[in-house]
Amino acid sequence: MLTAEQERNRIFAHPGTDWPTLGLLLAMWAGLGANLCWALSRTSMGLGAGVLHLIVAAACLNLSFTIWHEAVHGTVSKSSWVNTATGILGGFPALIPYFFIRRDHLLHHEFANDPQRDPDWWFAAKPIWSLPLRYPAGVREAKRIVSESKPPAWEAWADRAILMVALAAMIALVVSGHTWVLLWAWILPKGVAMWIHAWYVNVLPHRELPAERYRDTRIFPIGWLNPFMLCHNYHGVHHAWPT
Repeated sequence: MLTAEQERNRIFAHPGTDWPTLGLLLAMWAGLGANLCWALSRTSMGLGAGVLHLIVAAACLNLSFTIWHEAVHGTVSKSSWVNTATGILGGFPALIPYFFIRRDHLLHHEFANDPQRDPDWWFAAKPIWSLPLRYPAGVREAKRIVSESKPPAWEAWADRAILMVALAAMIALVVSGHTWVLLWAWILPKGVAMWIHAWYVNVLPHRELPAERYRDTRIFPIGWLNPFMLCHNYHGVHHAWPT
């Protein structure tokens, strides 16, 4: 019979290689790549075709949050470099600077719902429809809070280098005459996916709850939501036991 400590260690043991999350990473990149190639093969991009590519790309980018999120918490692998690589690749298509978001997200867990110390508090501070209008100010506030945690300089430089690669890819699409492909298959889907993530990760779980552990996050135990929210409707469980 196991002791209480042995049972606890068994339950919370690292799962080893998290193949489902790596599968999501592969599916996201395969879907985005196929969608991009499909868009590039068109001789013209009408509104109907553009919306179709937007929906496909947004569905693929919906996987991005879960991928980099698992990497942030170190659950993808026992190897730190595998977690880092997965996080970078998971955040890249959504233009998420991984090292910044890793620090941001861990601070969110430590100070959830604290207006002064939670860098994600601004998401749920006002109605979700106003999020695009509040986005620049919210990002500035998150950067301020993250900077106060004294991150090493190399993290910012690494994030800039990764975003420069994304910018180079965007410039290549524009220069090659595929501006509409860039818009419909990357930029607009990124905005839609970010709005969706803000809704089911920041607003629904945290809005109008106190900054008190075990009471700062809701769950929505509705089974049919699982494939759409990738089980983040159980976000309260995650905040209680982050790994």
